[in-house]
Amino acid sequence: MSLGLRRGTVSLHPHDPAWLEAFSIAARELRSIIGDEIDRIEHVGSTAIPDLPAKPILDVVVVVADLERAEALVPKIQSLGYEFKPDDPLAGRLFFVRGPEETRTHHLAVVEAGSESLTEYVAFRDALLAAPALVEEYADLKRALAKQYADDRETYAEKKSVFIQSVLESTG
Repeated sequence: MSLGLRRGTVSLHPHDPAWLEAFSIAARELRSIIGDEIDRIEHVGSTAIPDLPAKPILDVVVVVADLERAEALVPKIQSLGYEFKPDDPLAGRLFFVRGPEETRTHHLAVVEAGSESLTEYVAFRDALLAAPALVEEYADLKRALAKQYADDRETYAEKKSVFIQSVLESTG
């Protein structure tokens, strides 16, 4: 299984079924130390979608009842090797990364049940899982953007957001 990508870069890999096992391991680890606080754990992002090329970074979402109360979980999550990113620009989540400083393997978002972030993560994943043609369209876009922005992950993500937003608007 290949997880890990140099920070700031974009490199797409063919879908690896081992990513599901990597998610299962991460979920088990998280449940073992903060299980009482977790409503559920979701595998989101491109590594969760069969047949979709992805940056080899696992996107994990931990759902909790109360985000403010979840702030007390930061040291426990850090004990698993996750680095807390308190300056995350997205509101409504606690964000962590895992992996060596220059080669991230995991992105972890802790979000509140019913939050807009959770709804969007799950809705986009579920829309892709339900529509192979949409997966193909998204894969084509990702390949083109990865080629153009191989050393600029921020612009790559920004350019993908138009597609993601249009999918989210069409789902609800």
